[in-house]
Amino acid sequence: MREKYVLSDWEFEIGKLDYRAKVKVPHTWNVCEETQHYRGKAEYRTAAYINEKFKGRKVILCFGAAYHTAEVTVNGAYVGAHSGSGSSQGVSRRRRRRR
Repeated sequence: MREKYVLSDWEFEIGKLDYRAKVKVPHTWNVCEETQHYRGKAEYRTAAYINEKFKGRKVILCFGAAYHTAEVTVNGAYVGAHSGSGSSQGVSRRRRRRR
């Protein structure tokens, strides 16, 4: 059985510019006056609750696109990376119990 959850509400941050915003994806910072000329690292964060019925099962996180490079973490643990202009990506992770 497959279930799909779309996570469209994200927190966006460019630490070097001390810039933070709530955004919906897809998103690009090149259209915002404060960030349009910035080239460098930025972070997108969101929260999702994974139902207990998925305990021990494979969960796939799919991302429609990342313009350049993306590193994906779940609860602070690295789960994958992607490099390539605007192509879709996905990473999988077995759901672990949080202690």
